[in-house]
This record gives sequence, C-alpha cells and structure tokens, in this order.
Amino acid sequence: MSKKYYQTLNGATLSTKSKKIFANRRSQSRKMVFKKKNRRFKIIIISLIFLIFVFLIIYFLFFSKYFKINNIEIKKTEDYNLTSDLELKQEIFLLLTKKRFIFPQNSILAFNSKNLAKIMNNDSRYDEFYIEKKLPHTLIIKIKESKPIAFLISFGNYQNYYLNEQGKTILMSQNDEFFTTPENREIEIQEREKDFPIFYDQTEINLDSEKYQNLLKSVITFINDPVFQKNNLKAEIIKITEKGGIFEITIKTNEKWEIFINSESDFEKQAINLNLILEEKIKQRTDLEYIDLRFGEKIFYQ
Repeated sequence: MSKKYYQTLNGATLSTKSKKIFANRRSQSRKMVFKKKNRRFKIIIISLIFLIFVFLIIYFLFFSKYFKINNIEIKKTEDYNLTSDLELKQEIFLLLTKKRFIFPQNSILAFNSKNLAKIMNNDSRYDEFYIEKKLPHTLIIKIKESKPIAFLISFGNYQNYYLNEQGKTILMSQNDEFFTTPENREIEIQEREKDFPIFYDQTEINLDSEKYQNLLKSVITFINDPVFQKNNLKAEIIKITEKGGIFEITIKTNEKWEIFINSESDFEKQAINLNLILEEKIKQRTDLEYIDLRFGEKIFYQ
C-alpha cells in the first residue's frame, strides 16, 4: 500500500475535507432555515394584511353608515286608503332591527327582501307589490292595493272588513272604524258608500278558513253575474247564516225583494235558474217578495 493512500485512510487528509464539507453543509442549512423563517414571516404578514383588508371591506359594506337604509319610498300605483305609509314603514323598521346571519338588515346589501315579501303576500290589502333596492341606502316599495267591492260586518267577532273580488277579507284600520253602534252600522255604511253591498255575517266560523273564503268568493261571483246587470238589479244587503254545515244566504236587492241561495247547491246553477225565472215567469217585479233558488230545479217565488 502506498504512503499517500495510507495517510488518507488514517484520516489526516479525510479529516480536513470533512471539516470543509460539514462547514459548507452547516452554512447551507442555516441559510435554508433562515429562508424558511423569512418565508413563513412573509406569509403571516400577507395573511394578516389580507384579513384586515377583508374585514375592512365587510365592515364598509355591512356595518358602515354608507349602506345603511335611511330612506324608504312607498309608491302606490292603485290606492284605496287601505293602509298608510307609516304602517308599512313600521313593518319594515321591525325587519331592520333583525339580523341576517351575522349581518344587520339595516344594511341595504344584507336586507332580506323575501321576509318583507312574505309579510305582504299574507296581507290581503295588497294585490301586487315590487321591492327595489336603490344603492346606497334607499328602499323602494311599489304597491297596488286590492280593490274593495263590499263591506263585511262580522257579528261573531264584532269586526268590520272590506271584501275584494277574490272574497278575501281586509280588516279595516282604526281610521276606518266608523261604526258607532250595531243598530246604526247599516245606515252609516250606506251614507258613506252607497254602491257597496253589505255582507252581514251571523255565523261563528273562522273568517280565515278556506271554506269561508270560498263561500265569500262564490257569493261575490253570484251577485256580479250578468243576470243582475241585465235586469238592472243590485245586491244591497247579503245576510249569511250557517246551520248543520250549510250556509244560507239571503240577498236583498235594490228593488227590496229577496233572493234565497245556499252553499249546498251549485252557485253557478242557481244564477242560471235566477235568469230563467226572471225571463220566463216573472215579468213584473213590483209586488215580488222573494225568489227561492235553494232546491235545485224547483224554484219558488212569491
């Protein structure tokens, strides 16, 4: 074995090289650790800046005064004085106090129009409505009020209502509670609105029930049948009673004679029978007292 190789094997030459290699590796390791720490620090700083930026954006959009709803415009395309602007605004202000997730609904961006639409859909005073958000802080409500075509006086719960064409009840506001006593309600209504028929409900049924709503719609359809217009008739007073689940309806006409119908017979068929009896049997209605249409093809009159 050569001397040179022996010395290398014994470690004199290897030791010097190893030291250099280890020193280089240690230096590179320190640089890599520093680079990693520096990279992590930069990521943390960038993340913090990003979070602060997002927080500022969220605060500006949902919590600042810039997008806070401070103007509510109510526009009525058809107005029958069924509701006041103040009344609707109070409903909206109540919604503004609530939150949508974590965001206050007084921000126009967080305001949930569906909640307001649900309230208005369940209110028979509104036929149509449109909710518009106008940035940065205006809420616009366009309303078409339901047209009242009759009065309804409920003796069961002592309340006064309007009726629309669909037979839905519209509770009169406090400003419309013009009836002073049960005895003079009819007179006061007739003085106020002579063209409106008056429904007197003497039942105890729930006015919001589907059965009752369908009844009112059927009666309204009946008194608006062309047979009335053709014969210059108007329904002035409609009295509703109920016995054994059957509604009895008495209609007092502008000629002071009465029409008897009920819910057991088909309302459309009863209107057809009224037209037949007026055309074929009753030529003069001066002394007529009533026409009874409750028994199908058997029509009674006097």
